[in-house]
Amino acid sequence: MNIKSIKARNKYSGFYYKATYIRALVIILTGTVLSLTSFFFFGNILSLFTLSFCTIIVLILVMMPPEEIEVAVTKDGILINKNITPWNTCHSWVMVDLGDAIEFIIQTTNLDSSYYYFYTDPEQEGFAEFVIELSKFLSYNEEIENKNVFHKIMRLIGLA
Repeated sequence: MNIKSIKARNKYSGFYYKATYIRALVIILTGTVLSLTSFFFFGNILSLFTLSFCTIIVLILVMMPPEEIEVAVTKDGILINKNITPWNTCHSWVMVDLGDAIEFIIQTTNLDSSYYYFYTDPEQEGFAEFVIELSKFLSYNEEIENKNVFHKIMRLIGLA
């Protein structure tokens, strides 16, 4: 069997797990909201410093460039930068047209990362073959995009 692969980008791959990135953002955004609330209701200057710190961290995370990765479909599973996720842990997938790129979302049964996200150019060589090969192993599920509301919000505000 010929391995079908594409070049893609992934904002989460620089971290140990995608979930680390999400957790960091949730903590920082929660700190920001609490700091704003504290400042406006109690006039606490410490909350202003906390807000400034959280804003700087969010800006650093947002400005991090996505890492270039290679995604391949093999008979054993999906290979993302030489890390394989077996087919028996993958549930389904969906493609979302973002205008300038296509977002792939692969739902898994992994406890540490239940969704894998990567972004790719649909004009690249081998894209159609990759999609056909992926469809042989996983079912296409349009409901995935609506399941992860938090990621959808992050995409809207530019964090994903």
